[in-house]
Amino acid sequence: MILSRPAAASTPIEKGPEAYRTIREVADSMDLPQHVLRFWETRFPQIRPLKRAGGRRYYRPEDIERLRLIRRLLYDQGAGGPGSVERRSSPRPAVHRAGRRHRACRVRERRRRQRPCLQAC
Repeated sequence: MILSRPAAASTPIEKGPEAYRTIREVADSMDLPQHVLRFWETRFPQIRPLKRAGGRRYYRPEDIERLRLIRRLLYDQGAGGPGSVERRSSPRPAVHRAGRRHRACRVRERRRRQRPCLQAC
């Protein structure tokens, strides 16, 4: 006689609003790949999930709200943030030293304007 195990529930267990979430749960809820969340952790110091043994990440509700804000700023509102890359179809033209400095000033100013939004979380 072969005994079979009971079938696992097909619906995931609902967690409370204050429950910690894994990187997979957060990535799925935000429709993002997990590596994007890991990258944002390196670029935005406001995102600090708890890390357990083995490096498993657990996001607090505050972290999830900050991630939603970052996603909205970068994806929905088109704000360039740390790590944003401009896609070009042709090779980059030679730039004079003064042009590089001017571009760096624009990037710093854009980040300075975005900082209050991120610190408000």
